[in-house]
Amino acid sequence: MADDSTSGKRGWAEHPVYVAGISVAGTIAICIAAYKEVLLPAQMARSEFEILQLNRDLESLRSESAKIVTVAEKEKSTDASEIKRLSTELGLVKETLKEINAEFAGFKLGNIFFESGVYPASLDGVKVGQSVEAVEKKFEGLSIEKKDGYLSVSVDHPLFDSVTFYYLDEAPFSIYQIMYSVSYEVEKEVGAKYLHSQLERNFGEPIKMEENRFVWAVKGGLTIFKDSDRAYIVSAGNSYPGGWDRVLRRYLDSIPAKKDIAE
Repeated sequence: MADDSTSGKRGWAEHPVYVAGISVAGTIAICIAAYKEVLLPAQMARSEFEILQLNRDLESLRSESAKIVTVAEKEKSTDASEIKRLSTELGLVKETLKEINAEFAGFKLGNIFFESGVYPASLDGVKVGQSVEAVEKKFEGLSIEKKDGYLSVSVDHPLFDSVTFYYLDEAPFSIYQIMYSVSYEVEKEVGAKYLHSQLERNFGEPIKMEENRFVWAVKGGLTIFKDSDRAYIVSAGNSYPGGWDRVLRRYLDSIPAKKDIAE
């Protein structure tokens, strides 16, 4: 019996299942040891490497981003400077072009008077001293505004866009003043001083009554008055435009006027 018991115990320890279990346990122990000592450190090292690489990439991206921002700011500053420079040059070009256009427009107009006559070319059909009826006959078909004491006609002329005829309100209803008004659009092309330069060119230097008020005494007992860059008035005899009485009185009482009269 004892032999059977000993044989049974020995048999259990040597049982294939037991032996297999011992083998599996040993293998697991070896695997765990290998994982701890070999695989785990390798994975950690790899992870650390990847984290380090990612940090390097991040720093590189930050550096590139900073460079991009710097370049963008520099380009923005450069663009603003370039835009300012181009705007200045464009302004100079526009100003030069404006001057050239003014000269060209003046060239196209040429001399607006015939042989120093006080009436503009093509608008000399009605003169001071004629009957007001001559206006409606001469400018028939054009727009004529008729008021008490004057007629205003819209005309097609290189410089003037309207002519106003002032006439006596009693028979013979003769014209005593004519005002020629410069077109606003043409004035922008030729410049504000064009009319004055044309008057000086044809009638010489005027008498300056006061600032922006000028008078030319011309042949035929006529007088030219100008107090605006956009109009001048031809007047007969001793008549003068409204608003000029005080100006003329002050001038006639002045020393320069007395000197002119004496000469």
